[in-house]
Amino acid sequence: MNLKILLPAALICLAVASCGNYGGKLPLRIYESEDRHSIFYDTEKESGLVLVSSEDWVFTVLLESSTREWIIAERAPALPGKGRIETEHLLFNVSEQLLIDIEAFNNELTSYGMYFADIDGNDFLVAMNIETQEDVFIPVTGLPKEAGNWAAGSGEAGEPFFNADVSINQVSREEDNELPAGELTVQPDEMITLVFELGEDEYHLGQGTMEMWLEGGRLIYAVPSFKVYGGLLYLIDAINFRVMVYDLTGDLLRIVSYPRVNEAGNTNVIRDIAVDDNFMYLLSFYDIAVYIIDILTGDVVTVIDGSDTPAGRFGDIRQVQLDFNGNLILADLFDNNLYHYTVDATSFNLLFAGDYVHAGQLVPAPCGTVYRAETTANGFEVFAGNDSPAIVVECDDPVENAVVDGTCVNENIYVRVVKDAMSQYGDDEVLYVLSPTGDITEIVEVAGWTGGGPMQRNMVITSEGEVFEAYFQNDYFHEEIGITRLSISRIF
Repeated sequence: MNLKILLPAALICLAVASCGNYGGKLPLRIYESEDRHSIFYDTEKESGLVLVSSEDWVFTVLLESSTREWIIAERAPALPGKGRIETEHLLFNVSEQLLIDIEAFNNELTSYGMYFADIDGNDFLVAMNIETQEDVFIPVTGLPKEAGNWAAGSGEAGEPFFNADVSINQVSREEDNELPAGELTVQPDEMITLVFELGEDEYHLGQGTMEMWLEGGRLIYAVPSFKVYGGLLYLIDAINFRVMVYDLTGDLLRIVSYPRVNEAGNTNVIRDIAVDDNFMYLLSFYDIAVYIIDILTGDVVTVIDGSDTPAGRFGDIRQVQLDFNGNLILADLFDNNLYHYTVDATSFNLLFAGDYVHAGQLVPAPCGTVYRAETTANGFEVFAGNDSPAIVVECDDPVENAVVDGTCVNENIYVRVVKDAMSQYGDDEVLYVLSPTGDITEIVEVAGWTGGGPMQRNMVITSEGEVFEAYFQNDYFHEEIGITRLSISRIF
């Protein structure tokens, strides 16, 4: 990572502790109200001082400088029942009750992903240069400490920065290239495609961007994964901390919000989802834990973090999945262990743990373990657990990669195959559908990676054997933020 230190001309001294006369105003504690509509702080002389308060917004304290004079907070609209969107990262001088517009202070910087660094006892604000992707280090003593062009009273953080056009697009079958979010199209071969807009309106996805850098160099994907279950599409809108639930004609049925902050106090980065009749299982990537959400109420039922495993904590979880019996299965790539949790209405208990030969795949096999595919000189093999290959497939073209993407109630196995080394940049991927005995029942071309936005899971196989693929549209490009449409197609 490239680093750059910005030293303002007006900077006279660097030592935070020795510069300025705070008169007992340095905070001892900074905290949110229970409803998160306010941020309070305590000093040696006073308690419960209001830094910012608004009924229209909710606030989360993300980071504090070493002296607590400065904080970085997250702000989002309070939209009961409709999720929380358009999150913003704000920089506050708590002692002076100021809100600093860092992007106006230096228009080359972005406020997203800001953090504090302590270098030789001096506090620096670290923000990323949008063009060069360099980290820029700004001594906090060089930041504004009074209202002016770049700073305002902290109470103004409760004023709206934007006025979103709140509307929900209904499904139509217009033959139109300008499709709104959730629009349904029918291709000539009757392959159904849903198109979703990445934008900043209330019912758009991802705040108009495919990914976003957070504090500490963490990365959040706009739409990291999806699931189709019971005739409904569950789409993770991770930057907005919610799951959008659609029917398969594109109608938005409801929105389920999940916690914005994980148990460690960091922004919750969800990367994968599994669904059954009662629960949604959301993988918190950096927390290395699974949030189990009541599918009707949206309440967090419990969090599984591996505390009941021999290691006492998960080390590296990339996917969540349900097996043939409805048990939750998790594969820990850190120590190559496969964990099964029984699921009922009131409890989630570790059933067993076993060795996991993963190759990055987590698809349940009827024997209680998982499938994996590996390439051979002229095709690929499918294994069930650590046993000998159950299926051997020969291909006409060389195979560079093979991944088991799913199974169905008929125990068919769905294997996605990359034909050559450059196919990840084109359209040279195919999906093999294999019977339990190894017969090839279907070979279908799929879009593969489109060179667009990142996803943890972009292909879903339903229990009934339907195949859905998600991909970002390269033919619709916004010059400032890149690709702004996500398509999900039902292949068959």
